[in-house]
Amino acid sequence: MKNMLGDSDKKVLFLFLYFMAFYLICPGQNKQLFKALEIQPIPNVNWTSDNSNIISPFKNVLKKYNILSLAESSHLDGTVSDAQCMLIKELINAGVINTIYTESSLLNIDKINKILKKEGTAGIAKAEYYFGSGELGYWSRNGFWHFLANKIIDGKVNLVGIDIETTSDTLMKEMLIDVFKLNSIQALLIKFPEEITKIKNEFLDVRNWYLDVNYSTNDYVSQSEFIEVAIKEYYEKNDSFRIKQWKTIQKYLYWRSQRCLAIRNVSYSEMLNDNLKLTKFFSIRDSFMAETLLEHYQKNTNVKAVLITTAYHTQRINFDKELSNSISDSSYFLGDILHKRIKDQVYNLCFVASSGKVGTIYYRLSEITRVKKPQKGSFEDYFKRSRYDNFFTDLSTSRLKNQPFGMKVLFKSYYTAKWSQIFDGIFFIKKMYPLNYEQKEGFD
Repeated sequence: MKNMLGDSDKKVLFLFLYFMAFYLICPGQNKQLFKALEIQPIPNVNWTSDNSNIISPFKNVLKKYNILSLAESSHLDGTVSDAQCMLIKELINAGVINTIYTESSLLNIDKINKILKKEGTAGIAKAEYYFGSGELGYWSRNGFWHFLANKIIDGKVNLVGIDIETTSDTLMKEMLIDVFKLNSIQALLIKFPEEITKIKNEFLDVRNWYLDVNYSTNDYVSQSEFIEVAIKEYYEKNDSFRIKQWKTIQKYLYWRSQRCLAIRNVSYSEMLNDNLKLTKFFSIRDSFMAETLLEHYQKNTNVKAVLITTAYHTQRINFDKELSNSISDSSYFLGDILHKRIKDQVYNLCFVASSGKVGTIYYRLSEITRVKKPQKGSFEDYFKRSRYDNFFTDLSTSRLKNQPFGMKVLFKSYYTAKWSQIFDGIFFIKKMYPLNYEQKEGFD
């Protein structure tokens, strides 16, 4: 009888029993660990309300860390945007933070800061013409931008763009007007009128930069050569501002060429959810963002900041690998790079929800969807009946540290992972609402 099972059968039986035990016991263990979490209720995420009495947990975080990353699952996915505004407002008013790093074009933010510095409050509306990212657009519509701009003007906080993407069409037009005044560019236009006019028209079509999946390596080479000619003459003029602008555009175009190579014939959601090996191109952009953030951080003393970006960028998944010097040639996310370079100075907070709807009515109407039903045994499943509408919990000091559990942070899927190694804390929202310019009612 004892010999009826061969070695291979025994292995199969062992694996079957092991995984049965894992799926039966682990959810129960996690339930006890979830129950033991220290919960900090956040009753209100309306940024216009006085919430000064509920942000002490975040003040405490920034006593220990210099950067608090507020990582949403996806840009403008709903309630999270209002929660971010609320936290930023209260942390500024309390004198806790002096810097906001945002996944917005560094070129746009440079221009916005110049306008506010020169024109003061009279330049607040004008600055909006240089908005390129969805976050800034929403801030202008919910009133937060007016509050923030006044704080920038008063010297209470610095706004720092770290992205190479989302250059505004207004700024691009200004850059092109200036670059076509250069003698070297005029000479190119005379010599190659069709080619240079084509490049100019492509540069003007900023809104299509991200959507065009047919952008080729040859397109990048010709546009990059055009930029190199311009940069050479700007060097001769000692115009560091224009040099920085066009080098940033050049970086973006390189990333754009690699992106198009990666996603051609592959849907964007498929690439991100099911084909992570294809996301290496994303690390190119992340390395540029990290470079910009770290340059500012290391040049300025006493930085206390929040970072506004998505969880996809701030996740730490390569924490067990050595960081090479050529970070743009390896699969590192922004979170990986910051963790390696300033490990104990960044607190990575993610946002999750258990019900409601996500999306932004004016921004991506077709993408408003219901929050996915919580996976059985997941973090959201346990807390979906919480008596708190919103709360914060610190994973870094909890019994959940280094324990695997299910949670939906990245896009539309639940993953089981040791989330405390990837994020330091969780901001839980029981019912998410989509963002609307005018109202939030009617989304039950």
